Amino acid sequence: MTDQPLLEVRNISKIFGATHALKDISLVVRAGEIHSLLGRNGAGKSTLVNVIAGIYPPSSGQVLFEGRDIGQLNIFQRQGLGIRLVPQHENSFPHLTVAENIFVGVLPTKNGLVDWKHINAVAAEELLEYGLHVDPMTKVAQLSSIDARKLNIIRAMHSGAKLIILDEPTTALTSREREELFTFVTALQKQGTAFVFISHYLGEVLELSDDITV
Repeated sequence: MTDQPLLEVRNISKIFGATHALKDISLVVRAGEIHSLLGRNGAGKSTLVNVIAGIYPPSSGQVLFEGRDIGQLNIFQRQGLGIRLVPQHENSFPHLTVAENIFVGVLPTKNGLVDWKHINAVAAEELLEYGLHVDPMTKVAQLSSIDARKLNIIRAMHSGAKLIILDEPTTALTSREREELFTFVTALQKQGTAFVFISHYLGEVLELSDDITV
């Protein structure tokens, strides 16, 4: 982990009609850091990460990524910079294979046809690299909950993620599966990936976090 700020949130506020969802929120996330967000239900944690990801525009304040003000960028442009949001609920395509999910939206072609050989070969390499021991040809519907969550993170890594936002990723996981997910996340952290981690479980937050914002 370095001291170089990767993400800076400066005095962010967000108002929905009469509801003041966020008021003057600031935080810093550095490269290779796991930064947890804590707060009761309705405190604005998901609203904040949606502002960071570019889903909601802030009512006031700034979001900077690698020193650049990204306030005018939409979610797809922010994904291009390396900001990826992995939501609480599954966002994979269960009827597609693991490999297809990794490449979804960017299927490479050869001679005008989808290059399935290349897709499956690269997916196999990335699954091995990131420690997900499943066949790239497996349908996602056949994966366990923990492997499906890992796949969502691998898909983010495949697209060049530098900052991955995990919104309550341990929901419905067993204690063993949680530990398996933490091992997976910390391995990526050691490679320099930063994480924003939302959880209601204080024990796992203390176990995993380098920094905490309440």
